Amino acid sequence: MANRISLELSRPIDADSIKQRLSLCKLRDKKVPRGAFTLKRCLSEAEVSRVEKRLGGALPDDYRFFIRNIGNFGTGPYSPFPNLIDELEIPDGHLSEPFSHSKAWNMPKAFFAATPAIDECNEDASYRQYWEYRMQYFDHKHVRGAIPVGDEGCARYLWLVVNGLERGTLWLDSRTDDAGILPVCLVPNAPTRAFQSWYAVDRSRGRSKRVSFAALFDIWLDRQLKRLRIKWPQ
Repeated sequence: MANRISLELSRPIDADSIKQRLSLCKLRDKKVPRGAFTLKRCLSEAEVSRVEKRLGGALPDDYRFFIRNIGNFGTGPYSPFPNLIDELEIPDGHLSEPFSHSKAWNMPKAFFAATPAIDECNEDASYRQYWEYRMQYFDHKHVRGAIPVGDEGCARYLWLVVNGLERGTLWLDSRTDDAGILPVCLVPNAPTRAFQSWYAVDRSRGRSKRVSFAALFDIWLDRQLKRLRIKWPQ
């Protein structure tokens, strides 16, 4: 189904430009851990096709191009994004059904209010009851039709929608904070050195412009060049 969502800066991908900018950042930034600004090997067409067949859906063009021509996993705005072959722990057929969200989603307040309390006198049983209840919230069905492409830390994940009207858009899974699943958008004119302040989530439940995987990566990389005071293009 065609994507009807307006993608923010859904620009063409220049593989050589991305590789050159990553190399420049790697050479200049001496404070980052070893492996920063490094992407692992690209995947073959056969490898990508096998994953698509197992999951039941064709990957968005920009992400597919990226892992085929630039790198499979490694550095990025939500770093590292996972290895599509070895680390994608989602069930077969996961992409065969569409992503169910079109705006910021969360359980109603009544759900959280009804969470069973932990009884210190009967911890085993009460913990079991607590997690059985909470697993309704963390059910995989809430991210069906999408794949994880980044880890923000503290169990917050970035998901790329593969199937549905939101195809090609990025969503932040912040259920660990009881904050739900929210579309990612950009923050205009954010300070270059501000930590993770240049992207945001749309909590308005409206229809703001979304951002694609390739655009988010490209903008993140440009911000690294500015932070390191590297002139580009050279």
